Amino acid sequence: MKTITAEPRYYLSVEEKQFFQENGYIGPFTLFPPEEMLELWYGIKMDLLDKETAPFPNNKMNYDRHLDIKALNDII
Repeated sequence: MKTITAEPRYYLSVEEKQFFQENGYIGPFTLFPPEEMLELWYGIKMDLLDKETAPFPNNKMNYDRHLDIKALNDII
């Protein structure tokens, strides 16, 4: 079995882990630079309107669109 180790900058500090235990979330943190996020948004916003391949086509919230939009799936 291959073990993958995260780079040290991606580890949570002791304080961040404690915060998570107490509050149930971490952050805020920057996942993408704002310019890159804007570019990603412009690339997917039209795909979000097309619900032909959506897992739940009648859902107004576009729930689970990472299942049919590759750009969203790549983020996770």
